[in-house]
Amino acid sequence: MAMFASVASAQTRPFLQFQHTGWTIQNGAPSSITRLAQTTDGYLWLSTVNGLFRFDGVSFEEYRPPHGQQLAHTGITSLYATSDGGLWLGYTLGDTGFLKNGVLTLQSFKGHVQGHAGTVNYVYVTHDGTTWAAVEV
Repeated sequence: MAMFASVASAQTRPFLQFQHTGWTIQNGAPSSITRLAQTTDGYLWLSTVNGLFRFDGVSFEEYRPPHGQQLAHTGITSLYATSDGGLWLGYTLGDTGFLKNGVLTLQSFKGHVQGHAGTVNYVYVTHDGTTWAAVEV
């Protein structure tokens, strides 16, 4: 998997005139990226089957919750950045988490669905603040 960023102007130019940078596993980019989201602080967050990573424009860092907190699972299948600086996480095993100001809150759908809740494929927050999750059961 490779990531690319481009800076373009309003004018049409040949592709070779664009400024672009690519990041690969050799540059520290994680493998098996499932989703991308950018929070209001400028970080680009990457969900993977092996955890959560953030990118500051220069380097990649695996996210490790503060002491006493933990990710529900390493398999993260969806991300949604909120306008107030938070980040929703959807997991492969039916849980969600919300990360804001260094605090990670976990929520589970297992009590709401018969048996295994399934993979949280998408999380979305509406304009009125209602949070929706598309779960594959």
